[in-house]
Amino acid sequence: MSVSAAHLISLSFITVFFLCGFFILFIKGVKHPAVYMATARLLTAVVFLLNFIQNYHQPYFGSILLNPIHLLVPLFSVPLQFAYIFGLMRPQGYRPSFWIGVALPTLALGLLYFAVVGIRGFLPVISNYGQILAYRNEPELWIRFLALGLLVWMLVLLSLKGFGMQRKHLSNLPYDFSYTEGISLQWIRWLIFMILIRNVFVVLSLTTEGRLIKLLSTLFFSFEAMIITVWVLRQKDIYRRPYRQEPVPEAGEEEIPPQNVRKTWKTGLIELLEKEEVFKDPDLDRETVCGMLGINRTYLSQIINHELNTTFYSLVNEYRLKKSVEIMKNPHYLHAPIKNISSLCGFKNPNTFSKLFKQTYGKTPTEWRGEV
Repeated sequence: MSVSAAHLISLSFITVFFLCGFFILFIKGVKHPAVYMATARLLTAVVFLLNFIQNYHQPYFGSILLNPIHLLVPLFSVPLQFAYIFGLMRPQGYRPSFWIGVALPTLALGLLYFAVVGIRGFLPVISNYGQILAYRNEPELWIRFLALGLLVWMLVLLSLKGFGMQRKHLSNLPYDFSYTEGISLQWIRWLIFMILIRNVFVVLSLTTEGRLIKLLSTLFFSFEAMIITVWVLRQKDIYRRPYRQEPVPEAGEEEIPPQNVRKTWKTGLIELLEKEEVFKDPDLDRETVCGMLGINRTYLSQIINHELNTTFYSLVNEYRLKKSVEIMKNPHYLHAPIKNISSLCGFKNPNTFSKLFKQTYGKTPTEWRGEV
């Protein structure tokens, strides 16, 4: 049994994808949203392994045009990868109708393909454009072209939505979190670009004669899988628990609770900050405070944004800074390192603490303490 370089590269590709999917599941667990990326990796590994076994002895192994398997796998794995991206920024999940709209064309095309193949038989292996022209009247061939067009459409749609969600996520950070470390998701843009580049290689591999571009594409796919897996494993959960999607009120119909109710909630919020000092939790977010007060996100936003005229981020860090001044005035902490003081007040990063302190008091914590 002869083993060519193409066989070895394909086996390496399958192994890399299987290990990436396994490690994501093993380390992150079967939970939203990392499970989507793991599923995409394992699905790719399993399908390509079956294809490898089935076509091991074919003379054009790994170098055919419009390979149905190479079309089928991206059509299912791309939505899974974007489901992971969307899940990081939208923990309540996307509307089922959206995913039905994305998946339905793929499922319909797949069923049509297998129906045509079942009736007319499999189209022979195509290794050059001359053979494509010879089968130009075969409906099965045109289904492959439709699948290629569907892949391009899906990439454009999901990429634009991903970029839009990332911009919206960045604008919402001050309203949802009391910190910014590890939640800006700037790397999401690079992840989307990498998915786009990967599928450019897919299209080139499907439409280019010869083996070179296909072998280079396979090597890039393995590299891309490893890089993305590292990103997924390093990404901490932004939301400590997914929140329920709240119904969006129609224009002019937003419910405003009575003034006495808002006053009670506002008093409860101030007590959480002043008496219970919940701001010492470095991972404090709006959803956690909602659970403590027993109200939803919309009502808490009304209190913070309209009643207190600030953002969640600014409000919590205002109390953290006040606590830091109180600590630095305490003789017991006279020689305590600044990083320890910032940690006691709930800051994740001493640099963030120093930056906000200087913005508020006009001096760095070290300078301020030196003058007290």
